[in-house]
Amino acid sequence: MGACFEVYKDKGSGFLEAVYQECLEIELATRKVHFKPQPQLALAYKGQPLKTKYIPDFLCRYPDCFAPDRRSALFALISFFV
Repeated sequence: MGACFEVYKDKGSGFLEAVYQECLEIELATRKVHFKPQPQLALAYKGQPLKTKYIPDFLCRYPDCFAPDRRSALFALISFFV
């Protein structure tokens, strides 16, 4: 979460989401956080696949996004609302 605050500290408010997305990609890479930007994730309803995909802003390996000293195979979805 520190990466988000770092981007906000530098850019402030008022930009479109694409600006923050690109800045956060740079910041996460700098911090060596394993992430995928805007992955398309399949959804299902009662076992039936949906045509619509869910696209979070980032898919980050957890706990990289919160505690970079620990490793896990779990992932955290991160969606930001600007």
